[in-house]
Amino acid sequence: MFTAFKKLLIPGLILFSICFVLILINQLSGLYMVLSDFNPLIAKIVTGSLAILVSGLALTPLFILWKLPKAMKRPQSESEVPNYQKQLLSRLQTNAILK
Repeated sequence: MFTAFKKLLIPGLILFSICFVLILINQLSGLYMVLSDFNPLIAKIVTGSLAILVSGLALTPLFILWKLPKAMKRPQSESEVPNYQKQLLSRLQTNAILK
């Protein structure tokens, strides 16, 4: 059941993301058109800075996810447990949040 849900969820998220980006571009172009009637230089500055800000806010979670360490695999047998515990202990000791 989870795989069927996952098959529906991923295309839905991709479609939602594409629609969100299109709406965002539409809003930025509308803002540019309104501001360009007032002053073209201000329109370029405000629209460009908002585009950079929104791009940065959208890419920040992806960068944070990319920096996360890889998940450790659980040991499959009893002989792998001591090595797993050593790796886990060293990982926890280097965690700055737990210090």
